[in-house]
Amino acid sequence: MDYKDKINILIQGPVDEVSLEALDYYNSLANVVISYWDNAVIPEEYQGKAWRELGTPQPNIDALVGAGTIGQHWKGTTFYYALTSMYRGLAECDKELVVKVRSDERYLNLVPIIDRLIEKPDKVFCGNIFHKYDYQGGFHMGDHLIACKTKDLRIACRMAMRIFKPGNCPEVTLAKALLLTKREIVTPGNFNKMIKPVDINELGDYIAQWQHADIVYDSTKEGAIFNPSDCEVIN
Repeated sequence: MDYKDKINILIQGPVDEVSLEALDYYNSLANVVISYWDNAVIPEEYQGKAWRELGTPQPNIDALVGAGTIGQHWKGTTFYYALTSMYRGLAECDKELVVKVRSDERYLNLVPIIDRLIEKPDKVFCGNIFHKYDYQGGFHMGDHLIACKTKDLRIACRMAMRIFKPGNCPEVTLAKALLLTKREIVTPGNFNKMIKPVDINELGDYIAQWQHADIVYDSTKEGAIFNPSDCEVIN
């Protein structure tokens, strides 16, 4: 399948061969943008393969907090890095729709999530890893893999930076930002209506990460396949 007239694939995060090894597949689907920190170099065998390679300086959280640019609550979380990397990469995307993947993950059949997005472009689709309906407050989106309108995700990144407060959960904050971007009242019902999980076990061979628990989900290895009951509830 070729979706180059409709969609970009954005690889976001520190340089990692897990995603770079999927570049040939991603390139067969769409124009690929890599948004990474320029303190690392893309290995030579992968250089020039993506449609856009965007290496930018990694934010210095301590300096930003010290200058009063951001609050103390941004320390101890990678959320500011993720939002910055996504936002910068999305600015390079030239299509209406985008699939955002983390640089430490890969999915070798994105067709199911892309086709759902093309059929219902006003929705947000995401991988079901950490997508929860029973989280405190009523919802918690999966943010590892996101498919939606490019402009909506870009606006939501900026909005999430504004509304993130001490004690907030990043995945809840991003979900709220996406709902607000789409002019939806933030309720569990609208979350369920607008943000739809896709089981990553539908997406071919994959590597996904639960970094805080030091767990790697690998569909090619026995005992390492992601089980939705590990961290989410689908209804």
